[in-house]
Amino acid sequence: MKAAIISKPHGDFEIVERPIPTPGPGQVVLKTKACGICQGDSIVKDNHWHLPYPRVPGHEIIGAVHQAGPGVEAPFSTVGKVFGVGWAGASCGSCANCAGGRRDQCRMHIMTGINFDGGLSEYVLVHASALVEIPDGMDAAETAPLLCAGITVFGALRKNGILPGSIVGIQGLGGLGSIGVSMARSMGFRTVGISTSDSKRDLAFSFGAEAFVNTSGDGAVEKIMAATGGHGLDAVIATAPSAAAVEALLPGLAFGGVVVVVAALDRNLSLNPGLMLKNNLRIVFQTAGAAHENAENVRFAKAFGIKPLVERFPLERVGEAYDRMITNKVRFRSVVVFE
Repeated sequence: MKAAIISKPHGDFEIVERPIPTPGPGQVVLKTKACGICQGDSIVKDNHWHLPYPRVPGHEIIGAVHQAGPGVEAPFSTVGKVFGVGWAGASCGSCANCAGGRRDQCRMHIMTGINFDGGLSEYVLVHASALVEIPDGMDAAETAPLLCAGITVFGALRKNGILPGSIVGIQGLGGLGSIGVSMARSMGFRTVGISTSDSKRDLAFSFGAEAFVNTSGDGAVEKIMAATGGHGLDAVIATAPSAAAVEALLPGLAFGGVVVVVAALDRNLSLNPGLMLKNNLRIVFQTAGAAHENAENVRFAKAFGIKPLVERFPLERVGEAYDRMITNKVRFRSVVVFE
């Protein structure tokens, strides 16, 4: 099989031939249909976490069962059935976090494409506990980004006490934010697209926003208040890695408002404790979800027709796909397709 590896820190993608893996107990081999390219892949590319090499990145995987190992039962062992695998690569099911329903925070800390080879290969060996059932009729390339970008914003909108009818701002209208606007609108929130560029205005409305705010320059709070009828934002999902952007939005929150940060910020936040206390504000940092939550996320996307906008690349152009993602040129997710 062909696989795209990173053989050393900061190295280029290399296409190599490898044998198709054989699954062990509790494991499944998928024949890959599509794999999204994500900011998280830079952990491997740039050696942020001092990983062993070589490594195959990729944690937005759609594939069909090729072979199941001992102990894997139907439907996960059904040859040809389509599943996905996201960031959470496995869970033990018995640690405190797993027992509390947070299998994505399992203390084993096994992440797809980080701790084991990911989906930028024609076949991928995965843990059955990480499989996400994909409903029939969903396009593999359009579904792949839902398994990381999608579950990230889906969970952020569902887990933080945001009530129906709330005014929700989606800050950053790239790969994450574009999906976030569509999901927020579909969940019944009054949705405001937030960017530092007017070039994103029409896109925000096309994704389903009912208002748009350009927070660049002076008067960001006044613009937010005008867009929300003087109420302020009940919640903000911060998808862009800008600490300054998050800080600028805090005075525009309604009483009891929350900012949910789903990106790795470029620096530490500088906060005004008086503002936070006076207005009972919260800041939450949140990662992607577990396999069962990802299944809910995918079903939700299908039910409401949420389809990420993607650019498709063959495996041989994986370097180009990564470069377009990391330089923010892709509209809006890079996906490597295998068929």
